Amino acid sequence: MRNRKSAWLLRMMFLAMFLLAAMPMGASASVGISSRKFSLAVGQTYQLVLDGLTGEEQSILWQVKRGEIADISQDGLVTAKKEGSTKIFAIVDGTQYRCRLTVTQPQPVTEIRLNKKTKSLVRGKSFRLKATVGPENADDVTVTWKSSNKKVATVNSKGKVKAVGAGTAKITARANDGSKVKASCKVTVALEPLALNMTQLTLEVGKKANLKATEGYSYVWASSDKSVATVTKAGKVKGKKAGRVVVVALRVEDGKTAACHVVVTDSQAQQGTDQPETTQPETTQPEASAGVPSARALQFLALMEKYNQKLKSDKALGVKWVYGRNCAHDWKEVQSQSKKGSVGLTCVQPTQWALRELGIIGNGDFKGVYGYSGLRNGDFRVVDKEQFSKYCIIMRVDSRPEELIKEGKLLPGDICSYVGFQHTNVYAGNGLFYDSGRAAGANGAYEGDLYVFNTMGPIKKNDLIGSIARIVR
Repeated sequence: MRNRKSAWLLRMMFLAMFLLAAMPMGASASVGISSRKFSLAVGQTYQLVLDGLTGEEQSILWQVKRGEIADISQDGLVTAKKEGSTKIFAIVDGTQYRCRLTVTQPQPVTEIRLNKKTKSLVRGKSFRLKATVGPENADDVTVTWKSSNKKVATVNSKGKVKAVGAGTAKITARANDGSKVKASCKVTVALEPLALNMTQLTLEVGKKANLKATEGYSYVWASSDKSVATVTKAGKVKGKKAGRVVVVALRVEDGKTAACHVVVTDSQAQQGTDQPETTQPETTQPEASAGVPSARALQFLALMEKYNQKLKSDKALGVKWVYGRNCAHDWKEVQSQSKKGSVGLTCVQPTQWALRELGIIGNGDFKGVYGYSGLRNGDFRVVDKEQFSKYCIIMRVDSRPEELIKEGKLLPGDICSYVGFQHTNVYAGNGLFYDSGRAAGANGAYEGDLYVFNTMGPIKKNDLIGSIARIVR
């Protein structure tokens, strides 16, 4: 029994000595390829690694049995080329190790379906878009989300859409596999209804009241007669003298307006007399002789103030509004030029921007010779007369501003053309004007050969007015 056991041990020793002798120098008995069997789609790559190396190996060689199926670099990176199956070999100091690769034809995305094709919502609200990618066995079913207009609606990586501004935006889900398959949802964003906390207000001379509009938006405020009541940028109304006035809030985001009819009383002046009626006055005046600006004229005035505020904010940022250089055609172009560092205009440009925003003129200009609205005789030249006449009238006055104001013939929002030089400005009320262009006085200064505006006004202007264009409807 003992002899048999000794013989078995002796045979094992000889076998071990034989294996050690047959093993190449430097090779390790524990070497192996990281993956013995794996699959790739055509075009994909995979890094193979040899495990158990000692660092004393003399040579390492990678080979693919069928080169038409895949390639492999000498650092073990496999690239799938064609559908099929092949063996991959790693030869370490003469010893061969192998694994099997199966290459499949990739399955691209062929369609994307969204749970919504259209969606309407109010600014500030959000909803979730879901993308269903087909076919189910597609290799890559992930998508990338994108908004065509981030000022209207934004979308995150999970398809959550948030409404941020009025307008329309297209939200698109695009396949990430390179197939170029996509699907879109049209999102329409509306602003909340515009309303004031008061539509009628009575206050005494010297007293104040706060008007508030729908929260979350930017507003420009305007008074139809600043000598009766003024209004601040925050909507605070102050009575100046007895009378009636209309205060308008213009929402910058969409140009919509809301009005409050204000009656200012003077308790001392009214002692022993009847108090003024508190019934709501007319909001529009179709006749040129009316003593209160039309609702659209107040919108026009509020737009002029919006431009004035934009000019001031641009100036603080170092953006210059320059006379006669590449004049902006409309408000959209003003914003575009502003981002580039300089806005071009003449005295008439702000008037044209506002008239276009209100739909009173189209793409045609409101101008005279050399691009100015006022002719040297103080008249106007309007390209689209038929459209302009739907809303406005032109009156020949040939008077100085102070005379017209005293006689009540100059209303806030009136566009004035001056005699003797080509110049246009807009009456802002209370003896002041929104003014720009040459002869703007305190509104600007020369910087080299450029006339750069500090503000559009208001400043006093007493030159002879030839004609007035008044928005009456």
